[in-house]
Amino acid sequence: MATKSPTPHPARLLSLRDVAQLLSCSPRTIMRYHDQGILPSPVRLNGRTLRWREKDLIRFVEEAAQ
Repeated sequence: MATKSPTPHPARLLSLRDVAQLLSCSPRTIMRYHDQGILPSPVRLNGRTLRWREKDLIRFVEEAAQ
């Protein structure tokens, strides 16, 4: 029986640590992927803080798995 993945909240923003945990890698790897343009673009808050949209990352993982 196939399990349907949970629907991400459309407005949920994830921190660097959250993204690293979601993708099972280190925060440094996430920043390297960001710098190389591999990950979806994050939202920049107050000039320095980066947050990624959960729905964009879920879509990224699903597309990468195909």
